[in-house]
Formats: sequence, structure tokens, C-alpha cells
Amino acid sequence: MDFIKKLKTKKDNEAKSISFEDRKQFIDKIRKLAEENLKRQTINNAVLEFESETDIPEEFMCPFTKSIMNDPVICEDGYTYEKSAVLELENPISPITKKLIDVNKLVPNRALKISIKKFIES
Repeated sequence: MDFIKKLKTKKDNEAKSISFEDRKQFIDKIRKLAEENLKRQTINNAVLEFESETDIPEEFMCPFTKSIMNDPVICEDGYTYEKSAVLELENPISPITKKLIDVNKLVPNRALKISIKKFIES
């Protein structure tokens, strides 16, 4: 049983039996998560800096995140959103049409993705 599961059981005898190796693995997992979080924050900060210094076409911006899209998808309502923003929501409602978005019918907007990439690289 791994360290987290042992902690969740709250049984004294199991908590006492947590091995040094389990504790080490737990700490390693925490460090890895912290490093990944720091990388995400660094990327997000770079994106925000780019967005604040650049006049970005509105069609490149996600209506959910108000940020430039990385993986644009066309939804059933005909509008384009950032894929991760749609998938993160339990019941995604279009901010434009106010209708439920069917996450099983997302279509990659490759043309927009290429346009955004060219815009960023220019």
C-alpha cells in the first residue's frame, strides 16, 4: 500500500508501518508536482506577458479563458474555444450561445491553430 493510501486509512498501526522508501517516494512525487506546477506558471507568465505586449486578434482568444488559444476546437454551436478550457468544465456552457457544449463533438480547428502559430512566430 502506498504512502498516501496509508495516510488516508488513518489507522495507527498502518501509519506507523510506512516505510522509509514509501516516504521517499511520496516526497519525490511532491517535488515532481511542484516542479511541474512551476513550469506551468512560467509558461502562463510568458503567455500573459506576450498577450499584454501584443495586439492579438480577438478570434485568437478563447471566450472562456480570455487568453490566446493553444489547441482551438470548434464546438457544435459553431464557435471555437480552447480545448482544455472546455474539457475542464463539468457541464460546459457556451459563453456565447449559453447552450451546453457536447465535449464528444469537438473538432480541431487546424486552420486557426496554424494562423495562431504563424502570428506568434512573426
